[in-house]
Amino acid sequence: MFEFKDSNITVILCGKQGEWGWNKDELDLKLCSREIALPLTAVVISIVTLIVFQCCRKTPTRRTYTPIPTAEQIEAEERERYQYIPISKYDTGQLVISFIHLGFVGFLFGWRVDEYDEKKHKYGAFWVVGAIGQFISWLYISALLACHLMTRKNQSRYGYLRHLLFLYALFLLTAIINLRSNLKKDQQKVRATLGYELVFAYWNVVACFVLFALSMMRPRYPELKRTPRRRRLSRDTTASLWGLISFSWISPIIKLGNKRALTSDDLWELPPECQAAQCYDELDRLTNLDLLSRLLVANLTNLFTFLVIAIFRSIFAFTTPYFLQLLLESIESEKSNGTPSEKPYLFILGILISELLRIIFLNQLNYQVVWLGIRVEQMLSVMVYQKQLRLKLSLNKNGNNNRPHNVLTMDVDDIAGFFSNLPFLLTIPLEILVAMIYLARLLGWSSIIGVAMMTICLWSNKKLTRRIGRLQKRVKKARDERVGEIFELLHAVRMIKMFAWERSFHERLMFTLFAFASFTFGFNNVLTPSRTFTSLALFNTLKQPLQILPNLVFELVGLGVAVNRIERFLQEVDVQTDNPVFSADLGDNTTIGFTKADIAWNQMNPRGLNEFILKEVDLEFPVGKLSVI
Repeated sequence: MFEFKDSNITVILCGKQGEWGWNKDELDLKLCSREIALPLTAVVISIVTLIVFQCCRKTPTRRTYTPIPTAEQIEAEERERYQYIPISKYDTGQLVISFIHLGFVGFLFGWRVDEYDEKKHKYGAFWVVGAIGQFISWLYISALLACHLMTRKNQSRYGYLRHLLFLYALFLLTAIINLRSNLKKDQQKVRATLGYELVFAYWNVVACFVLFALSMMRPRYPELKRTPRRRRLSRDTTASLWGLISFSWISPIIKLGNKRALTSDDLWELPPECQAAQCYDELDRLTNLDLLSRLLVANLTNLFTFLVIAIFRSIFAFTTPYFLQLLLESIESEKSNGTPSEKPYLFILGILISELLRIIFLNQLNYQVVWLGIRVEQMLSVMVYQKQLRLKLSLNKNGNNNRPHNVLTMDVDDIAGFFSNLPFLLTIPLEILVAMIYLARLLGWSSIIGVAMMTICLWSNKKLTRRIGRLQKRVKKARDERVGEIFELLHAVRMIKMFAWERSFHERLMFTLFAFASFTFGFNNVLTPSRTFTSLALFNTLKQPLQILPNLVFELVGLGVAVNRIERFLQEVDVQTDNPVFSADLGDNTTIGFTKADIAWNQMNPRGLNEFILKEVDLEFPVGKLSVI
């Protein structure tokens, strides 16, 4: 049945009609490509993700700091160890729908084999190969679900479920593409036997969507609801992927706060990765490196996650102008050709999806900023506190005892703030480079004029803001009425100039006006709507990176100063730890106290007449007992 005289692989797989490749006019894959290329791509991506997950499991994980447990905690851990873990309703739903869908795929395979024999190789081998590939893929998914249910007691990282989530996402995308193609074929009446294929396409989309939704809504690590101290762990540790994306895990405490005033018992305990003991333990194990390298190595996983999210946010920031350009170009071509098409609707859908994904990654980026800042601040704060407890109480050369306080309030905050913006050092220059290249393709050399005007406007606005800030400092020192009136005037000017309320549109109009004027009058080009609105979107995207880049450079310079200050503080002389140890059995003649002692506050001048001093104090403390003052 599968013997072919032609040795050409395309003809063997796709038949004599050669339905292989990409249909550019309809933005769709041809029939053979959908049946072979899409499932094969899903399989390849699945294999790659499985290899990545296996490599991550073999790498040493972050060691969790565990204090010495109490007897009650040990008993609670023993009860939970032998406790039965119930099967989740999400896992049950996935297993049932997967087996039902496997039956649908088996029916499709049998029907296609009969159709292939009757039509005498009209559709090519892909007609059967595609059904075989789908059947094997869904059999593999069912096997993964079964393995997860059988080994859920020993799973601490839920590798099966993460792998299944990737598979569901890929097959959902494939199902949507197949449904659209079948609907287009149904409108064109290409095949009379499309009924079964169309029904299966609808069911395929519904099944894949339900499986993907169940996988997104399944809680992670449901057995970690309580900490060893029996407090409720922060819900972001056990939240589902949908809960993390939508931040719905914070809803319970917000609803409780709306009902009554929150107490300390209502607050959740921080995840172990953000607790001070865990953060310091991770930093303390890195002893052979300088302070900045230790912070980088200890937060390497968080920095990598931060960087990946920032890159995706930057990518989707540029896909919106790209789809906008395609939308306007398709509208222009339809006006000239007079033939309607569904391309504009697809481009509008692309703009919507791009904006949604950009907002999602932006929110996750802000969440990771807070997470990373907390970890770095915890690491440095515990290190400074530990040094302060061992530091000598004698004054330094400058007579300043507030240095530990300054290190905690200034330098630690500076370093934590820089680490929160560290991945932007890579993404911001890339965003500026991509935007410049894109604008150069649209406007040519005229784009450089627009970017130069934008830079001048931002620089002048920043200089004006600094000048107004310096004037405000002078104004705040004055107390008379005349200077008070000037303060009100400058305050109003600051509100207008700093927030740029009256110039937000004029500045955008200024640099785009120069760019478009040079493009049309200077270089004698035609300014089309697609080029105009795409350039406006790119200028708007480029504005934020140009504002952030100088601040990043300034923070990078301040980072070295803050790190050097903390390192000098940590290298100061500690108190002597080799003091003699006194025994409790001191004898009957031992006395602890003072005899004719003069007692005064530290740093006081004994010769001052108004200073408070206790003179000739005789005081004796009982040996072996507790004395409270």
